[in-house]
Amino acid sequence: MNKIVSPSNIAIITSTVWNTFESMHIAHDALTKAHEQFDAVRLAHARTKHNGKPRRCLCIFAPSHSGKSHTVDSYIYNAVLPGLLADDPALAAMDRDELARKQKKVVHVTLSAQATPKSLATDILIALEDPDPDKGTKATLWGRVYKLIARLGVELLVIDEVQHLANKRIKVTEAGAPIVFDHSRDQNVADTLKVMMIRGSVPLVFMGILQARDLVMASTQFKGRVLDEIGFETPRWAVEKERLDFVSFCGRLALKLKETGLFAEPPPLVHDDIPSRLYVASRGRLGLLCRIVEKATILALTRGDKVLSRKDLEEAVDIIIVGRGELAENPFHGPLKTLELV
Repeated sequence: MNKIVSPSNIAIITSTVWNTFESMHIAHDALTKAHEQFDAVRLAHARTKHNGKPRRCLCIFAPSHSGKSHTVDSYIYNAVLPGLLADDPALAAMDRDELARKQKKVVHVTLSAQATPKSLATDILIALEDPDPDKGTKATLWGRVYKLIARLGVELLVIDEVQHLANKRIKVTEAGAPIVFDHSRDQNVADTLKVMMIRGSVPLVFMGILQARDLVMASTQFKGRVLDEIGFETPRWAVEKERLDFVSFCGRLALKLKETGLFAEPPPLVHDDIPSRLYVASRGRLGLLCRIVEKATILALTRGDKVLSRKDLEEAVDIIIVGRGELAENPFHGPLKTLELV
């Protein structure tokens, strides 16, 4: 019989699991390649930041829950923080999460919905911790942006949710329904970003859903400033290397759950047919895979179990995937041969 877990303990367990998953940084091929490119563009900027020449940009476009934002967070923890600590050992006394938030070498900006040139400046100022990010005209806000970037020594500015640059868009479905762009306004924001690069203030990374690529690449001049599009496609089960990469990520996630102390033994994420069913449930998106396993972990621990079972994963898929309309049926139900593995 499972141990009875009190409501207060359930809250403690749930918050612990959430915090644990937020702090986990598990490498995979796309993440590693992105980090290499981030390193390269920061190094290039450091060597030429005083020459006043235009900067250029990187792009990452991938479906939601693919781990794009996590890739930036992971880079800050694994690449930026060690450099800061090496330069100033006294920073080791600061909480690591706080240091990650406070550092301004790599700044992660999430665009507001229906972004305008002025709201873009405000979003950047918020990320730079300006005390009055929404006070002033568009010109004065952008003036503060450029001054803060220079004063704080920003080396890379990541603009996330770049699809919010679009004025008109329809719901993006899993079938890939297109976004409808109103370039009469969209280009105002894109032109503002282009000016940032021309002024040589800082290199940029643009991140967004797949359909946002058309927005960023609409301008020939803008397209010409793209250093590289970092491949972040969802792994395909039918391609052996990509399938093995997905299964390997499942294995590393299982080991990490043991290392963190949540479970005495690694959960069975690579046992039998579980990887293939997790692949279908998450559609290969690593961020969504983590949300499924996170929910399964909470279900197991709040029941008083010391191991994560297949049943926990199945129930988590019911809640996270089927319950939220991602799939009509749970891939953990029924025979494996009926699964759509592509």
